[in-house]
Amino acid sequence: MSDFFGKLKSGANKVAFEADKIARVNRAQGEAEKIKNQINSQFSKLGEIVYERFSKQEAIDPALEEFCQAIAQLHQQVGLKNEEISKIKAETFSASPAAPAPTPAQTSTVPETAPVDPAPQAQPEAKHCPNCGKEVQPDEKFCKDCGTKL
Repeated sequence: MSDFFGKLKSGANKVAFEADKIARVNRAQGEAEKIKNQINSQFSKLGEIVYERFSKQEAIDPALEEFCQAIAQLHQQVGLKNEEISKIKAETFSASPAAPAPTPAQTSTVPETAPVDPAPQAQPEAKHCPNCGKEVQPDEKFCKDCGTKL
């Protein structure tokens, strides 16, 4: 009988060890993700500084100028999309049977969204894990990424 309890205790110790190992790995991965986010934030700030200098027509490295020109083109595309959005919002419904069908240029490739509930329920705010910083749903008891109890 003592052999049975010895095996049971050994198995329980192994499960506890594995659970602790997983928690430590998840915690380290969460910390690494935080550091990566800090790196990306620094890259973003660096890019903003370079693009600001490009916008002011200050001298910058030719390799960086290509990226800045691409960003400027993307800004123009955003402006065109905003104009398109304004035109779409200004459209009014016409119930007349002679209303022309939209042309391919007028149709959008953006998928339709579900109808908006006229009386939306107040959604609880999402929380963030105190250990790894990942977003978690308000009703969750543990972080899906690192296992920390919330």
